[in-house]
Amino acid sequence: MARIISTPLRASTPTISKHKISIPSSDLSDIKSNFDSCVDDIKKRFAYVDLFSSPESDPDEKEASQDILRYQIVSIDSLLDFYMHQILVYGLKKMFNDEWAKTDPYKKMNIPLGTVEYAIQNPENTDWIEEIINQYKNKDSFMHGNEINKVLNYIGVSLNDIADCLGDTPQ
Repeated sequence: MARIISTPLRASTPTISKHKISIPSSDLSDIKSNFDSCVDDIKKRFAYVDLFSSPESDPDEKEASQDILRYQIVSIDSLLDFYMHQILVYGLKKMFNDEWAKTDPYKKMNIPLGTVEYAIQNPENTDWIEEIINQYKNKDSFMHGNEINKVLNYIGVSLNDIADCLGDTPQ
């Protein structure tokens, strides 16, 4: 015999209006400006490479120029990773504040049950969502093209749209 399982109907409960969370950089241009400034700092190091790798340079200076080039690679990779994290955090906060359309990946974010309990018990406090967003994917690396594409998809930006803006076709 089939067993029927039913759940009692829930009485409707009043909803609580959600508090918006602050976004440290309220303008994407601030994030981009910071990125550009860091790129400029990295570019300035090339003057040292030229200086230390001239034909008159001794072997130690030439080795130092190679070290600077390696540093440049690590620096630009790290900067790109940091920039993508900033963009992700910015986009997630915009979605939480209903300023951007929520994407499927956003809707499927896992939030620890303890955090959910805290949020329900303290509806006026939004510190929990900032912590979740700031920690979300903070251990992931966004230096590879596929990972960058995942971040873009997460915040609802298409790689094809970016390519169209640049007049290029993504590979």
